Amino acid sequence: VEARGELLYSFGVEKKKIALPTMCQVLSENPAKLYGLYPRKGAIRVGSDADIVVYDPGASHVIRGEDSVSAAGYSPYDGVVTSGGIAQVYLRGRLMAELGRILVAEPHGKYMARGKNSL
Repeated sequence: VEARGELLYSFGVEKKKIALPTMCQVLSENPAKLYGLYPRKGAIRVGSDADIVVYDPGASHVIRGEDSVSAAGYSPYDGVVTSGGIAQVYLRGRLMAELGRILVAEPHGKYMARGKNSL
């Protein structure tokens, strides 16, 4: 899951198999609709949560399991070179991660009850 965005960009958008808006829809809008959280989640608009990932297409790197947040210590994608990388992650407008470093150690997530599926 951790490498999903980078892999979708690298092997989808970069290889011209999907468009960038489709990537955003697959990663954000569709899951929010599936769990009945759209438009509070999955959209950038007034009234929605400001959860945003800033992707830098020029920040390529090699995926390494030992660098991941997961406790597994490996990744099935070890050695894959990405086309870009995640530069920043914002949670409700607050910068939480930048250039692979988690900036806020304590949890800031908030439980949201599922709504009706709208996908």
